[in-house]
Amino acid sequence: MTEKPWIAHSVIVYLPMSENWIWTQIAGHNRYRPLVLTKRAENLDAFPLDGVGGEIVAAYSGPVARAIRKMTRRFGDHYAVHRRAVERRRPVLLHSHFGRGGWEDLQLARRSGLPHVVSVYGADIWRLGETGDWRRRYTELFDRADTFIAEGSAMKRRMAELGCDADKIRVNHLGVNLERIPLVPRVPDEDGTVRCLMAGRAIEKKGMIYGMRAFANVAQRHPDLHLVVMTWGEAAYKQRIIDELKRCAEDAGVANRVTWPGLRPYDEYLQIIRSSHIFLVPSVIAKNGDAEGGCPVTAIELSASGMPIVGFDHCDIPEVVRDGVSGHLAPERDVDGLTDLLDRVVAAPDTWEEMGRAGRAHVEAEYNAATLGGRLEAIHDDVIAGTAAPSEESHVR
Repeated sequence: MTEKPWIAHSVIVYLPMSENWIWTQIAGHNRYRPLVLTKRAENLDAFPLDGVGGEIVAAYSGPVARAIRKMTRRFGDHYAVHRRAVERRRPVLLHSHFGRGGWEDLQLARRSGLPHVVSVYGADIWRLGETGDWRRRYTELFDRADTFIAEGSAMKRRMAELGCDADKIRVNHLGVNLERIPLVPRVPDEDGTVRCLMAGRAIEKKGMIYGMRAFANVAQRHPDLHLVVMTWGEAAYKQRIIDELKRCAEDAGVANRVTWPGLRPYDEYLQIIRSSHIFLVPSVIAKNGDAEGGCPVTAIELSASGMPIVGFDHCDIPEVVRDGVSGHLAPERDVDGLTDLLDRVVAAPDTWEEMGRAGRAHVEAEYNAATLGGRLEAIHDDVIAGTAAPSEESHVR
């Protein structure tokens, strides 16, 4: 039997718990084997590759190795341990995750002669793309890499605005594992309790302050409405965002109706999903230019679970949340509009099941990880064959 060819996946850190969507892509291989090249490995028990015969090669095995290898990078050399892994496994393609990583991998792609694919996700294009140094670096990256993969049409437009040839950009959505996310028609609890949920890192682009303000407004009219805020972050600026959210709840007199579970293991996160009724996704473009880029994977997962979604019309969120069908979207930063939409959904639980089923059907058709893994491998096939121009069929709806 012929051994499956290897594809080298370059990931800066493999893998933060908040980037499980990268694992979904890498572990979704069927016809290829993944060789993961990373600076540092963590959470390997949560993101194994045994099932697809993968291998993980970390450049930093400890603080001393980190110092030495960072020094060699300053002189323009790529990590020797990665070069040796490529020579040993002889992959047929290099797939860099994040634009920054793609630029750092240009030398490895050149030295190995491998076709080079780069996936972009959000801050790597929206925020870094605003800075002079990275604009220059991305000009080089756009010229030298073979193909780029964007989550949706908003990210594709953004890349084209930065100077990337649109013919080099393929759209492939981020998928979710539908086997782990059952459809659960939403109804209020027996005592009438309704729980909204917000989830994501404590960073400005998540727009949680707008969601908190809208919740506080609606909660004045609905005494059985509660909010679960799954957010986290140890950095000082993230703590300031969390503190601002808590002050907002206290000032509005609804602090006793807000719970803060923080970052939880995925199984516990799924339990919180099942016990919640409405998802708030108030993402915005941050002051530093950062944005979702595509659509938060949480919104895809929660729509798959049958939860109505209320949020802002931001980046590729409208491609997942079909306004008026599986949820409702207000203009970005429009707290009054978000308040009105949330109030409408809270007051009409008889509409939840229909919206939830519509969301599930849309995710099954366009965001199923099992299907998207095949689409990603088809892109790899095209790049390897040298025919990487986008196909006429678009998977964007």
